[in-house]
Amino acid sequence: MCENYGVSFNELLITRRGLLNEPRSIAVYLLRQIRGENLNNIGELFNIKAYSTVSSIIRRISMLKKYDRKIKKQIGKIQDSISMGQ
Repeated sequence: MCENYGVSFNELLITRRGLLNEPRSIAVYLLRQIRGENLNNIGELFNIKAYSTVSSIIRRISMLKKYDRKIKKQIGKIQDSISMGQ
């Protein structure tokens, strides 16, 4: 994740608005999709206080993935690199 976006893990923990938040949002989405992590655990990991915020992030990325080819391609690339690492 960090390598694909050129950010450190600590940068993923910082709440920001806009494009700078894309890596964090995708990381949240993938934790839920790949590992099935519960919303509270994901929130704790990313310093997000409300599980409803985590849920909103997952819904937003899920919708973006349907309509934004760049996001869909990026998520696929990350999932492939995770699969190859297992």
